[in-house]
Amino acid sequence: MGLTRRLSIRWRITIGSVLVAAILLTFAAFVFRAQIEQVQLAGDKKLLYDATTPYLTEIKNHPDRIDPPSGEQHLAVVDPNASVIVNNLPDALTARLGDLTTLGSGSHLVTAAEHQYLIVIRVVAPGDGNWYVVASHDQRFAQSVLGNLTNNVLLGA
Repeated sequence: MGLTRRLSIRWRITIGSVLVAAILLTFAAFVFRAQIEQVQLAGDKKLLYDATTPYLTEIKNHPDRIDPPSGEQHLAVVDPNASVIVNNLPDALTARLGDLTTLGSGSHLVTAAEHQYLIVIRVVAPGDGNWYVVASHDQRFAQSVLGNLTNNVLLGA
């Protein structure tokens, strides 16, 4: 307290202004990070929904001719008898496929084998029961990018 009394009013106002600015910039950095995280998550969801759409069409039109996913798509198709028709999900998710189908339609964040996955589940009922199309995306890369972004924005703030 004695140190601040020895400073001139100009210095006290400057120090107070710098502290307020630092607090506001830190708050803005967290808001910015949250917005970037939501944009990234929405993009991943869109990609997964787009990847599952052709399978919904195939189930409706030709459920006996479902092709395996190509490229880097991680996807599984489960028929009404709980038989897995197509599957190239990561092993940690394959082990939990029965539980995943009980989550219902929509997107979910699921932790398996200490990794977080974005899961999109779509249900189609062509008449003989519910078919499930499950698509996944590993969130490790996105979390790494967000971590680096947070560090850089806080350092800048």
